[in-house]
Amino acid sequence: MGIEGRTIGVTDIGCNGNVINGIDIDVVHGNHGRAIAVGVGIKRVLPNTIVLAVQGDGGLAAIGASHWMNAMFRADKITCFFINNAGYGRTGGKWLPRH
Repeated sequence: MGIEGRTIGVTDIGCNGNVINGIDIDVVHGNHGRAIAVGVGIKRVLPNTIVLAVQGDGGLAAIGASHWMNAMFRADKITCFFINNAGYGRTGGKWLPRH
């Protein structure tokens, strides 16, 4: 694909923070919910870099929702993978309904 050597992964410290470490690329870890904000900053400084952001449901759909919506509105050229573990997996499933 011709992307080797010019791809940077970005993740946050949420439950899916280690997912991207399985790919042989440089990785930056940001604060929880801020992977897209960090990725947009990298893309603006290094416009020819391919930026891959990976976030879980808590970091992307909750605390980081404003970041991905604004990146989408601005049409920032980054790729984001949304890992939906359906329950904030490592925080004890606090949003799952009680049975």
